[in-house]
Amino acid sequence: MVEMEDIILPDLSAIQLKAASHLVREGRVRGRFLIHRVLLKKIEDQASQGDTMAMDGLRDLVEACEEMKVKLDYVGDLRDREKSDRLLIVEEAARLNAKILTCDPVMAQLAESTGLKLLYELPPPPFSIAQLFEEDVMSIHVKEGLPPRVKRGIPGRWRFVEVSEKPVSRHELELLIAHLMREAYKSFGVDAFLEIDKPGVKIFQLKDYRVVITRPPFSDGFELTVVK
Repeated sequence: MVEMEDIILPDLSAIQLKAASHLVREGRVRGRFLIHRVLLKKIEDQASQGDTMAMDGLRDLVEACEEMKVKLDYVGDLRDREKSDRLLIVEEAARLNAKILTCDPVMAQLAESTGLKLLYELPPPPFSIAQLFEEDVMSIHVKEGLPPRVKRGIPGRWRFVEVSEKPVSRHELELLIAHLMREAYKSFGVDAFLEIDKPGVKIFQLKDYRVVITRPPFSDGFELTVVK
């Protein structure tokens, strides 16, 4: 539970993935939310370019705070927009003695390394990757706008099978990826190893899984492949 006097400073990932609004609606936040004005500008810019995921998350947070009577204010200077998002959040959190709320493993590591208070929280995933790996499932394939599929069978004799009729939204896919990234973050160097991290593609080993994440322009959409 977040204490009454706490100041919560969400980063862009916490707004996009609706971690902030989820915590509010769960009754776990009784403090005050502050959003950096540079993030507001970035959310506006993304929406004007057709990417409304962060705008949807911001709207959901505003509604959740109104419903639960949680105060929401804005801080920071737009003149700081040349700095990276992560650096802005770290500097503002240090200045205000605020807790950083994030769904981003890099931000979590940065906050911990600088001694800042941290909430690394995620809403529940749309489904469990582990539960889809039945005995004859070789891999799981999730692509934005399509139903999730599994490759079922054995090498040389397999078929793709849809595990749901419902297409996966961008938000749901990003949330699945964020859960896998958090698992990797918790066990990095022991049960998790990064193979490739380039613009548009990330590949890492997580316990028995090999995880491949691709994004435009590397692929024609957001995709997640998990191979066991």
